[in-house]
Amino acid sequence: VSKSISTSSTSTVNGVEITVDSVISRNELAESSAIIIAGLQATESYADGDAYVGEDTDDPMWVWDIVGLQNAGISDTNGDCETSDGTANNILRVENNFDMNDDSDNPTGVGQCINLPNNYLSVCLDSLSVAEADYKEVVMEFKSDADLSDSNCPNTAADTSAPAIYLSTTQSEGFDLRAFTNGTTVLANVSTNVKSQEVWLFADNIDCGNSLVGSATEPVVSVFYKSVDSPRKVKFFGAYNGTGGTTSFNILRLNVGNTKDSNIILQPAVDFTTQSNISLKWHVVADTLTDLHGSAEDIWTQWDFDGSANFAALGDSLTTEEAEELQWVPGGRFSRTNLGTKDEDHRTSYGIVIVDPKGSSSSDKVKLLVPGDQVMANVVIKGSSATVTSGSTSYVPTKISPVYMKASEVSDPTMFNLIVVGGPCANSLAASVFDMSCDDWSFEEGEAVVKLVDNGNKVAMLVAGTTALDTQRAGKAVASSENYAFSGSEKMVKGATLQDITVE
Repeated sequence: VSKSISTSSTSTVNGVEITVDSVISRNELAESSAIIIAGLQATESYADGDAYVGEDTDDPMWVWDIVGLQNAGISDTNGDCETSDGTANNILRVENNFDMNDDSDNPTGVGQCINLPNNYLSVCLDSLSVAEADYKEVVMEFKSDADLSDSNCPNTAADTSAPAIYLSTTQSEGFDLRAFTNGTTVLANVSTNVKSQEVWLFADNIDCGNSLVGSATEPVVSVFYKSVDSPRKVKFFGAYNGTGGTTSFNILRLNVGNTKDSNIILQPAVDFTTQSNISLKWHVVADTLTDLHGSAEDIWTQWDFDGSANFAALGDSLTTEEAEELQWVPGGRFSRTNLGTKDEDHRTSYGIVIVDPKGSSSSDKVKLLVPGDQVMANVVIKGSSATVTSGSTSYVPTKISPVYMKASEVSDPTMFNLIVVGGPCANSLAASVFDMSCDDWSFEEGEAVVKLVDNGNKVAMLVAGTTALDTQRAGKAVASSENYAFSGSEKMVKGATLQDITVE
């Protein structure tokens, strides 16, 4: 069957659609050529926003982004194909048609990937840098009956049933209390630093040491603790009030693995003089400021106090979850995001997990899982020959067609990834790349070596035996490497026949 088809035209021949894309015509037939597209459907038309090839046309993940192809166009000043470069920009690209900004969007989790069109490439969340076992629990909760009587504070209500904020952690010595510095708004009772697993914050109109005086609306907060050396006895550590601008005052620091020192500090969040409750925040910074967007983030908690200047609840009401009683301030922002009524775990930029805010808040509790270091994501960009599972990545070697060359044809070995076949007595590349000589060959008949070395910025593998049969045997073992114990940079292959193969 023959048919004439003009340039840029399409015709169907024997059920096959054929489009002549372009023709180069010369006087000599041998110098003429044409670009022809053939298939069940040789051409297709797309508009801006249409589903990309192979996508679900009703709910595509990837769509065409087409702008101004009929225009002459202008220069792309930033190399980013943005239409801000001019109204006549020519754009032909593919863009994602999905958002992942809450849990209902089925966001990518550990071991999962976002696949580019036709699985050309995948961007995968391979793993997180901190293992689950390296998180420690930190809890803040309101206790109406804390027993602080061992602290001997007769001038306050710090007795056997004191209303207090109780802090606990599963990390031994997880709370790092640095000695306070005496001042007009701060009282130091302990002159040395203390490590603890239990701390209480008690609000009253006066401190345990009878030095700081507050009022029913501007209470003094006394800090109590149990030390590692004396785990059964509550002791008075110090106190502070909020009338002197103490928002940068450090109450305690967390000490969880490499999360320590200035990484996470508990501080007053707002001066008491401007609030009807007491706000406390966990101020979070990274070891390197640029590792955390905006250099810092905060987790705010708000605690109500009664007419006697005592703590009364998390938020405004006891045993009730409220949106504003737990808040997060992302790095680089000043506004707070309410979390108190959220019913799913939230992870902050540093990697702290805020556990079930709604369930915890209804019990007047804030529960955190604190990582032993800032959590980083291991993101893998892979092709179709790699697989990613939670916490690990495995790769299936891609089959390639090697280029066969004689040693004399390789002028610069460092330009190639090499498989050198034959030893230094037969192959000059074995001598130069692997620093071997024929006189130094130490293997016996029936033995061969498979060796891997650096070759500049590339690699080279030697497959060489004492005899041609030995080399052939080693090559067979390498070709079926999944059946043999190849590991490390050098292995010996032994045998007497091509079926008798041992790798040592």
